[in-house]
Amino acid sequence: MKRFFILVTLLGLIACSKDDDTSQIEKSKLIDSIKLESRTTNGSESFMLTYEYDSNKLISKINYIENGVLEKFFKLIYENQIPQSTDGGAVGFTFDGTVLKKYELYFDERTCTFSYDVAQRIYRSSCEHYFTLNSFLDITSNDYLGNILEYSFEDTGKKGPFFNLPNKEYMPTTLNALRYTQKGMYFQSIYPVNGYYDDNANMFIPFTNVYDTDGFISSSTFRDNNRSIDFKITYVYKMI
Repeated sequence: MKRFFILVTLLGLIACSKDDDTSQIEKSKLIDSIKLESRTTNGSESFMLTYEYDSNKLISKINYIENGVLEKFFKLIYENQIPQSTDGGAVGFTFDGTVLKKYELYFDERTCTFSYDVAQRIYRSSCEHYFTLNSFLDITSNDYLGNILEYSFEDTGKKGPFFNLPNKEYMPTTLNALRYTQKGMYFQSIYPVNGYYDDNANMFIPFTNVYDTDGFISSSTFRDNNRSIDFKITYVYKMI
């Protein structure tokens, strides 16, 4: 009887230990979707990105939805958290540390090679890319349809949608190089954007940002007076 009691006690302790191990697995707050809505006197439009993740909490798929319709998506593959390819290997990346050196579009046998000015943090490429980074590796300026947009980051004490990604230092560069997210001006960043300077309009457009209790950006509103358009960006997160 004594041996039986000891055995039951040991089994109970082992079960409790397993429960404790499970409860100690920390979840991360990661971006689930970013939705941009624009409104004019003629009507409104909406653009949305939704995110899926692999078992390592890395972005495995991004869906682009325009006015409620799924327009396209792509899948990301990594090696040691570094982006290697998208769309089943159709596009391949080469990094040197956190610096993107080139990506290859195998489906049309085209390669975009990048030069990176370390001092000024400027990327240029053989495919006419141009964008700059800040010290946090967020995009601070890029070309959009021949227009240079310069982004402002002031709330560095707050958190942007990519803040908790395990490989966040690669993602703004990777997605901007792909030019996947330019339409609708999505702000996929590590820290929140406070506004941007429009080179063509020669004006700065400030944002009104709202943050949740964890310090993550939850929404931004702004108005482009030059085009009389009101915008709202909504960020939704999930625990993984």
